[in-house]
Amino acid sequence: EVEGKTFEYKGNLLWNDTEKENIENNEQKPNENKKPDEHQKPDEHQKPDEHQKPDTNLPSNEEVEKAKEELKTYLKTIKEDSIELKAIKTEKNKEVLETIKSEIQKAKALLEDKNIDKEKLEKIKKIPFKKVANKKSGLFRDLAKKVKVDFDVQSGDEVVNPHTNKKYKSLKDNKIFIKTSLENLKKNKESEDVYFKLNFVTEEEFNKYNKALDATTSSTPKYERDEIKATDYTLTKVDGGYEVEIKKMKENVKLVKPVVYVKFSNGVYFENGTIVFVNKQAPKKEDVFEKITSDEVTVKAYSNLNDETLKNALKNLPENSTLEVKTKPDLTSVGEKEAILTVKANEKQKDIKVKVNVTSSLALNHTPRVRMVNQPNEKTLPEVTEGYKIDWKEKLKGALKNSIYKNVEVLTVPTEDDLTKIGIKNIKFKITFTDDSIREYELGALNVTPSNASENEPKTKEIDHYIGDELTEENLKQAITNLTDQMKENEGGYYFKVLEYPKDESLKKVSKTTAKVRIVYGDATFREVEITINVKEKPAPKKDMDVCATKKVYAKDEVIYVTLKDENLHPMMGLKLFVVDQSGKETEKTDLKVTKPHEMNSDVKNTLQIEKDFFKTNGNYKLKLVQKGYNDKLIDINIADRTKTANLSKENDYVYTNMDSFKISGESGSKLNVKFIKKNFFSEEYFEVPQSEITEKNGVFTVNLKNIKDKIKDAKEITFYATKENFADSDIVRVNYKTPNIFDKNNVKEITIKQNPTKTVYTEEESFDPKGMVVTLKDMNGLTKDVKASEFTKEGVIVAVKAPLTKDTTSVEISYTNAKCTLNIIVKEKKAVEEKKIVSFEKIEDFETENGKAIKTAGEDCVFPKTLKAKLSDNSTIDIKVNRWKGYANFWHKESVKKTFVFEADYDLPQGITGDKIKVSLNVIVLPKVVAPKPELVLDKESYFYTENPVIYLKNFPFGRPEVIVHKDTNNTTKDVTLKSPQDFDYVGGTNKSITLKTDAIFKKENKEFTKDETLNITVKRNNISIDLQINYKKTPRVYANPKNYEFDNSDVKVSMVFDDESIKNKDKVKFFNGQDEIKILKRTNEYNDDNGTNDDYFYISKDVISGFFKDSVNGIKVVGKCENCKDFFFTITKKGIQNKKITAKAIENEEDGTTPIQKIPFCQYGQNHSMRIEVSKENGLTKEFLEKNLSVKIQSVNENEFYGTFTVKEQNGKLIVYVPTDQNLGKIIYKNLSPEETKDGYDGRFPITKLTLEIPGFEPNTVKFSVQS
Repeated sequence: EVEGKTFEYKGNLLWNDTEKENIENNEQKPNENKKPDEHQKPDEHQKPDEHQKPDTNLPSNEEVEKAKEELKTYLKTIKEDSIELKAIKTEKNKEVLETIKSEIQKAKALLEDKNIDKEKLEKIKKIPFKKVANKKSGLFRDLAKKVKVDFDVQSGDEVVNPHTNKKYKSLKDNKIFIKTSLENLKKNKESEDVYFKLNFVTEEEFNKYNKALDATTSSTPKYERDEIKATDYTLTKVDGGYEVEIKKMKENVKLVKPVVYVKFSNGVYFENGTIVFVNKQAPKKEDVFEKITSDEVTVKAYSNLNDETLKNALKNLPENSTLEVKTKPDLTSVGEKEAILTVKANEKQKDIKVKVNVTSSLALNHTPRVRMVNQPNEKTLPEVTEGYKIDWKEKLKGALKNSIYKNVEVLTVPTEDDLTKIGIKNIKFKITFTDDSIREYELGALNVTPSNASENEPKTKEIDHYIGDELTEENLKQAITNLTDQMKENEGGYYFKVLEYPKDESLKKVSKTTAKVRIVYGDATFREVEITINVKEKPAPKKDMDVCATKKVYAKDEVIYVTLKDENLHPMMGLKLFVVDQSGKETEKTDLKVTKPHEMNSDVKNTLQIEKDFFKTNGNYKLKLVQKGYNDKLIDINIADRTKTANLSKENDYVYTNMDSFKISGESGSKLNVKFIKKNFFSEEYFEVPQSEITEKNGVFTVNLKNIKDKIKDAKEITFYATKENFADSDIVRVNYKTPNIFDKNNVKEITIKQNPTKTVYTEEESFDPKGMVVTLKDMNGLTKDVKASEFTKEGVIVAVKAPLTKDTTSVEISYTNAKCTLNIIVKEKKAVEEKKIVSFEKIEDFETENGKAIKTAGEDCVFPKTLKAKLSDNSTIDIKVNRWKGYANFWHKESVKKTFVFEADYDLPQGITGDKIKVSLNVIVLPKVVAPKPELVLDKESYFYTENPVIYLKNFPFGRPEVIVHKDTNNTTKDVTLKSPQDFDYVGGTNKSITLKTDAIFKKENKEFTKDETLNITVKRNNISIDLQINYKKTPRVYANPKNYEFDNSDVKVSMVFDDESIKNKDKVKFFNGQDEIKILKRTNEYNDDNGTNDDYFYISKDVISGFFKDSVNGIKVVGKCENCKDFFFTITKKGIQNKKITAKAIENEEDGTTPIQKIPFCQYGQNHSMRIEVSKENGLTKEFLEKNLSVKIQSVNENEFYGTFTVKEQNGKLIVYVPTDQNLGKIIYKNLSPEETKDGYDGRFPITKLTLEIPGFEPNTVKFSVQS
């Protein structure tokens, strides 16, 4: 408790104990009864008394200046922002803070006051803080004592101080909780602005006052106290304030006194504190159960509240006591409940209530969404033929899938009778949620449906078979007329399987015979059918048509040509042509036009033409040709627009014969066709440039002509067009091929003046100026070239004229080699010049510059005016060049006001100007010195993930690379590490200086993630600047996919994503991969999820995309999801209803010294360079590439949690080997061996066992074991 003082307001200033101290020091107390009339006005008509003596009430100037300087220095130390702190700006302090603000303004007004009398002087002297002979004084010191910092000790029991009869708190476990809104509180000497002191009073000192004071009337005694060393206690920021824990204290301490200080000015602090007793007063005698306390137990609804948890809630139990749980609370609803425990001790017992706070849980309001399990109402093929038994508990688990489920247990299964009756059957489930709440449900989860076989009974027809042909499964399939999309390959085998073929003898003669086949439907039910076969004589074989389309891609406006290389193929012989569109519709082309080929194409007998505009839309078509005696012929063609994307453009209309190459712009990926054409009177020949001479880069084609010069020398024209896959040919572009037109500068026969010079009229003694003149040169071939006056010397054009000019000069001769021309000019007689004088100069604006900025006052870089505008005696004006400015300026002055310096211009009088020079001055104003802003560190974000690198902006820092120090906490000690650049951080200098920390290089996390929120404390130093900064890192977020194992039923895949950190929830940044192959996302939606009552993000993948991965007997894939800043996640997609394949794998035993170890299980050494090796069989199509994309290895070491580990796949000597490192960073592998006499479950003798489970979508998991040894 801080002793206060009584304050009394005297006029406009506050007087208090300072006056008392002044009186005690023999100073005169101010006259309290004399008050100045602040509103009195002076007599406006009063005349000054010429004989009046000087006012003896006025102090000397020296005395006033000294007092003002002291006040000015003190006011600079005031931290006005301290008044605005939340812990200071409280309602209790409102009145005195207003007074402080008012007195600050009054003090500043006194500094500006020019009429200081002795009374005002005394006020000025009383304001600054002073300490003389341990006596402290000052106006604001006294006001600050009235301000109480927000401060309250709330921990510990209450103890009455006998000296004051007031209650105070006591220490609890050597800790004090201080409730305060004060920020950035540091220990004493760690900060001078906001700090904390902890004093103590001994029992001896405390007991001095036991008899001296009346406890009912006395104020707190002034105990003599000492300070506890800062190293003997800790000060920690906690919610709502700070926690002080005393680590070391003398034995005879009676009480401690925590005090907080906030600096207001030099020597003046706002403060608050109290006393805290070390020991409580002696307690009253209690019964054996009185000390028992009960902690509140918080549990989730529907959770498993065990007895041990309730028992642990009771504290301070008597010795040798026993506990029994008498009643448990109802956990099916939220709210405050209670449990009752019976405590027995010393042959007595007592019921103690334990408060149980039941909070909401996932199980409380959750209604499961059932994914119905469909089952046909008759036996499936595996059940009938193989005796396959359905594991209903495992199968029905799939009815309930949600990311909030930890485990689903099926409590009831259907009976044989249930499976024959169509309809929905109820199943009992027990769900354990991710928050460990548990609830049982009875749900309609099994739907017994009519079998596909009963709804699609096979319909058959007789089929024909020719003697000598092979009877295939495809032939027999034609006998079933109602095969549907439901009949697909499934776990029962092929949807169509031949059980019995006809005997060979029956297929060698005309007869009727039968075959037996099995049809397996999509739900694995089946039917076996007998097919009737008519065996017939084989007709004569048909010939294949020798025909083709001249091109694969046509435009709609092109004629399509089909060449016929068989003379018997002709419409006259019954040839028909049909056009088949994308839907399969056939349209006969009846008006076929047939043309004979040129003699040079002797192998082509006829050509069919399909006229322009027959095709109305673009797309893929087939031309179907049919003629008796021939097999039908299908020709694929594509109708497309002429490619506009080729965008062919030529550089100009000519390619010259002396060029080695030329360029054409187009579209990257196109093919350019170039032809050089030689035209004769009767014919046109062409040469096509080989593709080897045409290169393309970024859509620019370069045609090389070097190697074909002799073949194109007589060409006159070049045509080129582009082709591209799935596009018709582009339009033809033409350019001329010709001999270049080059001006011959050695054979110029004529020069003419195209443009006269700017000036053609001169005065005597001036020189000719060709500026603006342009001449034209013409060679013997009639080619011309223009030459500007600025190019005359370079190009060899000569100007001949007398210099200086005289009045008889009338022309100038211009020549180039032997060619000449003449320019007429006029030269006037020079008149006598009248005398001119400078009358005045145009006013020069003041030049203002920043303090500390170096500027040039002379030379070429001078920033002052370089010319002066002068007015002459004939009223004309002239610009006069300044030679230099003479003068001096201090650009680094330290004054707080502007400083003016005068410079004088030094110049020469121009020719023809007489008289005296007029003085020209320039005022240079240097602004006051700017106080350098305070250096600070600013982060670009509030927090970061492991994948992000914090950017720290160094504001107001000196130039140069700073030193960055990281303070790492290791084993309760702080270790300073200086970072290196560029390994640990990058530095950018210049005006926007910054540091980019490299998170991975600093933390070096092997798994590249944060498993919890972390902080990084650093110090940035440069020269004498040192600033601390704390950087917050967030736990690496997780994304959860649902379902984890998706069954693909040839429809679009729909997967929900749950983000455990809303700040990173960016569905647009989620990407899916199978190995390195990206799986394109069809769409993203946000839909309501009945399971958890929230809107979740759903991702759709096209069925066509997934079907593209299911090739080469692939039945499943592993999909790895990636999202910015998140941990990678994965889920699997498998074909619905497939029979899982088997993974054949075995552990590879290590051999030591050429002998096999005695352990039953293969062993592996633990360490960074040791891996468990598993050989995987290549059967069922497994390859190295497939395993790298789709394999997952689940690892579980003895008594440890399962986790998915890292691995590599290699192919060695034709075998697939999976290497699993023993030093995993995603989970723990036990490798510590037991002593020889110890044995334990989960060990191979004395060596710990680790199970590795290989998981591949579409395959049954396979587990191998290793003993990992130290």
